[in-house]
Amino acid sequence: MEIAKSLKNDYHIVYALKDLGECNIYIGNYREAKRYFIEAIPYGEKLQNYTIPSKIHLGLSICEESLNNIFESLNERKLYDNYKDSINISEQDQIINELEAKFENEQKNRKLIEQKLIIQEEKNTSYKRLILLISACILLLVSVAIIYLRLKISKQRELNLKKEMLVKELSAREDERNRLAADMHDDLGAGLSTIRMISELSKNKPIDELKIDINKISIRSEELVESMRQMIWAMSNNNDTVEDLYIYIRIYSKQFLDDHQIQSQINFPDD
Repeated sequence: MEIAKSLKNDYHIVYALKDLGECNIYIGNYREAKRYFIEAIPYGEKLQNYTIPSKIHLGLSICEESLNNIFESLNERKLYDNYKDSINISEQDQIINELEAKFENEQKNRKLIEQKLIIQEEKNTSYKRLILLISACILLLVSVAIIYLRLKISKQRELNLKKEMLVKELSAREDERNRLAADMHDDLGAGLSTIRMISELSKNKPIDELKIDINKISIRSEELVESMRQMIWAMSNNNDTVEDLYIYIRIYSKQFLDDHQIQSQINFPDD
């Protein structure tokens, strides 16, 4: 590693750092491996080669997953997929360029053949038709290959977009559930503190006032239970459909109106 740095050769430096990271992964030293991979990133980005950065981000993804950093692991996996896709797209673009060059050469060759056939048309008409047919078949095959590869690249890009959308959706769900968990903690803490305060203040009160405090504790307890039930429902993965939301709204509305002695009839569409 020191020799590579002394030579100031980015290629040797990034390979040395990558190898050190992989060795530390092999022996289970993920924190040290992560440090080497992070140090290798700026050197890898200088190279006109997507293979090295993709291996670096794959190693980082393994390290983050082993260190229980799931969200960071997903981000590194996404970067790895992007570099891997870039490698595939570069290779496919190279194939397309080669096919296009071959296509142009075939066009030039066809023109030369056609010129020769015009000169020899009276002597060898059948030979001219055969060459033209072969050239047309080659052009058709090359055109089909180009169209196929372009469609494949388009599908690959669409797949990458879907992956990005999935990662964003998972991140949004995780943020929402963390928010609900924080709300649950705050509500429960405040509610239990209120109940405790009322209980402490009621120790030396007469019976009449004590009944009032007990009623307050009962009401606050019911509110806490209802609040916790709502949050648990919202945090459950089993309630992520529109149908579950409709059912919950219907039940909640009916209970709310009944508790306030309001007669009601709730109708939801079947579709």
